[in-house]
Amino acid sequence: MSAAEATGRSDPRFRRVEDRISFLPSPRRNQFAAQFDHLAEYVAGGTDPLTPGEEGLADLRVMEAIYRSARERRHVSLSA
Repeated sequence: MSAAEATGRSDPRFRRVEDRISFLPSPRRNQFAAQFDHLAEYVAGGTDPLTPGEEGLADLRVMEAIYRSARERRHVSLSA
């Protein structure tokens, strides 16, 4: 069974190596440039956003909780 079959993926970045799944390196690409390109396309009305603002807000809340936890040296709960 190939790694792609084992994971249910047909992604060409997967390959079988001694019955383990490994990832082939992705081509080098400036991720920030790609994000700004996508943002420009979105603003121009050509695409839908890949990640909604709500997802970014949730990420920000997690980061704030991490900093608060470190600052206060205690566990910080996040509400759903």
